[in-house]
Amino acid sequence: MNGAAALVIAAALFSYALVLHVVTWRLRAPPKYLYWFLKYWLLLPLAVVCAILAVEGLRGELSASQLLAWLGGFLTYLALCASFILIYPAISMSSLSLEILHHLRRHGPQREDALSLADQSGMAMLEVRRDNLMHSGMFRADGDRLVLTAKGRLVASMIDGVRWALAIPRGSGG
Repeated sequence: MNGAAALVIAAALFSYALVLHVVTWRLRAPPKYLYWFLKYWLLLPLAVVCAILAVEGLRGELSASQLLAWLGGFLTYLALCASFILIYPAISMSSLSLEILHHLRRHGPQREDALSLADQSGMAMLEVRRDNLMHSGMFRADGDRLVLTAKGRLVASMIDGVRWALAIPRGSGG
């Protein structure tokens, strides 16, 4: 096995995850989508790779180069998943920038004051995100207040850590 084998492994794992994602979301969106992503994009592929390596190892057919190809393939798969995770919110939630582009593509040239659509789209996106985060257990409603849970604090801290590590100031998105 060589580097090409690692790419084939990564492509096969990513194709599986993407097809499963599309089929699942077309049938019915999972209620706790963050857990769903972890389960089917990380844990199941990892279990499959480990099972294949275990079977090959027990049969005495696992060489060091094969092990490295599988490791390289899985790491490449994880990189593809990270890329997907980074672009997924912009595509699924239609960032305001994308909403403006979509509006102009649909309706052609517009006056600048036609961009008031951002206010309407922003509120709809905020409501969808709020509902998704609440269903995922990131915060809970306490009367008319939203209270961050321990899980929500952990995720927010991790995101702040990544922003700090990458020198991304808050609110600098497009």
